[in-house]
Amino acid sequence: MTMNPLGEKYWICDAHCHMGNYNVFYIPFEGDPDSIIHAMDRCGVAVAVCSHHLAIGPETMLGNCLVADAVEKYPHRLRAWLAVNPHRPAEAEEIIRTFGDHPGFVGAKLHPDLLEARADCDGFRPAWEWCEEHQKTLLSHTWEESKWDDPGMFVALTGRYPHVPILIGHSGGTYRGHVQTIALAKQHPNFYLDLTNSLPYLQRIPRMVKAVGAERVVYGSDMPFLSLPSGIGSVLWADIDESEKRLIFGENARRLFRL
Repeated sequence: MTMNPLGEKYWICDAHCHMGNYNVFYIPFEGDPDSIIHAMDRCGVAVAVCSHHLAIGPETMLGNCLVADAVEKYPHRLRAWLAVNPHRPAEAEEIIRTFGDHPGFVGAKLHPDLLEARADCDGFRPAWEWCEEHQKTLLSHTWEESKWDDPGMFVALTGRYPHVPILIGHSGGTYRGHVQTIALAKQHPNFYLDLTNSLPYLQRIPRMVKAVGAERVVYGSDMPFLSLPSGIGSVLWADIDESEKRLIFGENARRLFRL
């Protein structure tokens, strides 16, 4: 049960979270399952979808095991992103066999920049094909002008995997990345705009809603990297209708992830 009254007004799903320690920079929040649940309770978040830092980094199998354990500990509050390492094709196939039918995994998470592998490379193909076969969502980190995951790279993938809703992580990252991603989403109906961003700008959410509709804007915090309350506040105080806030906060995620 959530303790924050905000959770009584909106059903909130945080679609972009991380779990575990991170060694690249300091994060002032322990990313263990209990701490995540505590933060969710304080902020009125019903469900969070997490990928483990180990899974998108050096120990893919272990990271998937740990996030699966967390989902099993909190089956009504947590869901998981499945991750593969594109440099280990045999392990990627094993991960799909091990977790592909696990009800807690709602889709696949790619972090091409971190792994220095293009989002459209053969190494990520098992994740794309799993999502296509089971009509799962795929979330990928993106950043404007990245040689690994510039948003434009996903245009060809929409044709290759037509049944995969693609959640464009950080919506390209920068202001120019947002403009690029919004333009692409207007042309490609399986592009979904992810709100996690460390470089937000004024009227970002209303512009997204006006361009593609609230049905394709998905709330995520990037917890524990970014502030959960701050991310919620950006939607709560956005100049959009209450019905649009409900879609962004959770109804879109409920549909995409079959929650």
